[in-house]
Amino acid sequence: MKSVLCSLPDVLVCLPCFAIDSTDTPWKKRVLQPDTQTRGHDKGALWFKGPGFLPIEIDKEINGPHSLELVDLDNDGDIDAVICGRFADSIAAWYENDGAANFKRRVIGRDQGSYDTRTADLDSDGDLDILIAGHFSANLIWFENPAK
Repeated sequence: MKSVLCSLPDVLVCLPCFAIDSTDTPWKKRVLQPDTQTRGHDKGALWFKGPGFLPIEIDKEINGPHSLELVDLDNDGDIDAVICGRFADSIAAWYENDGAANFKRRVIGRDQGSYDTRTADLDSDGDLDILIAGHFSANLIWFENPAK
C-alpha cells in the first residue's frame, strides 16, 4: 500500500490518515553529535549545519520549541528558520539568516503554541507565508508575509 496524504486545496494539513509501504528501503541512522544537548522541548534552538554538523545557536531563549521550518523566507539566497513553541503562551518567530549563520529573531506572533509549522504562498503573491497548526491553542493560524 502506498502513502496517502490528506490535504485541502492550497493548505496542507498532515493528519494521521496514511499507510506506510513496508517494503521501503531502510534508512541508515547516523549520530551527528553524540554529546550535544539538542534542547528539544526545553529552551533554545540549534541548527546542526552540514557537512560537519557542528551546532549553531539559533535562539538561546525560545521556550519549548516544538515546530521548525527551514526555508529561504526573505528570498535572499540563504536558509532562514521559523520556530514556534508548544505552549499556548509561546511565541512564533522567524529567524533571519545573514548568510553567515547568524540569526536575528523576528517575532510574528505571541500567545501561539504549535503542533506543526509550514510555509507556502497562501495568497499567491510570490512570497512564502507561515501556517501554524496550534497545539494547546487548538487553532490554525496563517501569518501573511508582508514582503513583496
